Amino acid sequence: MNHIVLIGRITRDLELKYTTNGSAVVNFSVAVDRDFSKEKVTDFINVVTWNKQAENLEKYMKKGSLIGIAGSLQTRSYKDKEGNNRTVYEVLAANIQYLESKKDFIAEEKQEDIFSQFTAVDDEDVPF
Repeated sequence: MNHIVLIGRITRDLELKYTTNGSAVVNFSVAVDRDFSKEKVTDFINVVTWNKQAENLEKYMKKGSLIGIAGSLQTRSYKDKEGNNRTVYEVLAANIQYLESKKDFIAEEKQEDIFSQFTAVDDEDVPF
């Protein structure tokens, strides 16, 4: 059985590409937290999605968006510019769930921008 389920945040802006036969594809990575007793570790997992799912992902999500992914692990090999054999491990997404709406994500960004306008006040400057 080859089944992977992940929840994480998109790590960079999505770039929709098309193959020579016209299939849409998006390659991206997701930051997935692993909680340990003393420290927090984040894994960065490569994901690929195709066709309509790829087009919708690029249209509605962006860097920082929280998503859920169900899919399978795949490997592929290639030769780099120096002629060395390389192997890539990635999740082939069969199903992607948007765990926050674009509207919620934009509102969260605006809220962070509002708070960045305020300056920290020293306790000695407070008159009471």
